[in-house]
This record gives sequence, C-alpha cells and structure tokens, in this order.
Amino acid sequence: NVVSSLAEAKEISLYLTPLRRCFKAIEEIDFSEAKPVMATIIHSVGLSWAKSRYYQNSTKLIIMFRQISNLLIQQARRFLDPSSIFQSDVDEALQRVQISK
Repeated sequence: NVVSSLAEAKEISLYLTPLRRCFKAIEEIDFSEAKPVMATIIHSVGLSWAKSRYYQNSTKLIIMFRQISNLLIQQARRFLDPSSIFQSDVDEALQRVQISK
C-alpha cells in the first residue's frame, strides 16, 4: 500500500535524520573526540526503538548497530593508522591505542 509505505518512510526519516548528523560528525571529528557524539547516537537509537513502530523490530536494530559498529571500526582504523603505528614513537602509539578503547 502506497499510503502506508509513505507513512513508514516519513517516520523512518524522522528518526534517522538526527543519526545522519551524528554519523557525519563522527566522520569529520578526530576519533579521540567521538565519545560525546556516541552518547547522542545511543540515545537516538534508544528513542527510535522506543517510539518508532518500524524500529521496534530486532532485525532493523541489528542492522543499525552493525552500521554504527562498522563506522566506529573505520574511524578507529583511520585514527590508529596501522601502517605507521609501529613506526611512530612508542608513547604516542600507546596513547592512540588507549584512546581508541
């Protein structure tokens, strides 16, 4: 049904728009500054789960958390820079690893 699909698309857009801004922020800021943005992401996912009829489904939440995890892995990998971590100063490399925990 077109009407129900349109309603679903509008509701999904309503709940995913704040997440899109958070994802963009994580991509643009230094990984060491991502912790406050992650709190906002988790809060937004919780609101989506609690309020949206279409995200009270575990399959959709699993997909969303998988995307969040992939983004964090990508940003951590960029922050740690595997090609240079063993060539940099030991203290600096250790600090980057500890920040990425």
